[in-house]
Amino acid sequence: MDLYTEPLKNYVSYFFENKYNKNMHEGIYNVNNANVVLICEMEHIKTQTEFEGIIYGEIKRYFVKCEMQVHSSDKYYTEGNNYFVFSIGKDISGDEKIINIEIPCYSTIFLYDKDITEVKGYINIRNGFLYGELEESGIQPTSDAPAYIDYVRNPNTIDI
Repeated sequence: MDLYTEPLKNYVSYFFENKYNKNMHEGIYNVNNANVVLICEMEHIKTQTEFEGIIYGEIKRYFVKCEMQVHSSDKYYTEGNNYFVFSIGKDISGDEKIINIEIPCYSTIFLYDKDITEVKGYINIRNGFLYGELEESGIQPTSDAPAYIDYVRNPNTIDI
C-alpha cells in the first residue's frame, strides 16, 4: 500500500479492510502466486502532469503480463495468463508511486503480446466470465472489451 498514491490508497482501502474479501478469496486475496512474464513500456510523459489534484512527474505506463495461480478464476484474475497496465509517476518528493492499475482492452493485449494463441485463450476465458456462457446466451464475444464489466444473467424461470 505504501507504493500507492493517496487517491488510489483511499480508493482501495475499504476493499482491503473488508474481512469478507479475504475469507472469500475476493480480488487480490484470490491470487496464490504471480510471475511476471512480460513488461513493455507503453508511454513516458516527461512533463509534470496533474492527476486527481496531485502533480506527478515522469509518468510511465507499463503493459504487464503475469502468469498467475489463483484460488478460483473470475473476471479479474484467471488461472494462467493475466494482463495489466500499471501507471507509475514521481510525486512532489520524488518518490515513485503507483497511480493506477487497470486491465487493458483486448486490442492493447494483442498489440503487446505477440503470442496469439495465449492471447486468444485469455480472451475466450475472460469473455466467458464477462458475458456468461457464450454459446447459450446468444451474445457475441467482443474483440475489445472495456477494462471492467459486470454481467448479471436473467433468471431461467420466475416464480409467481
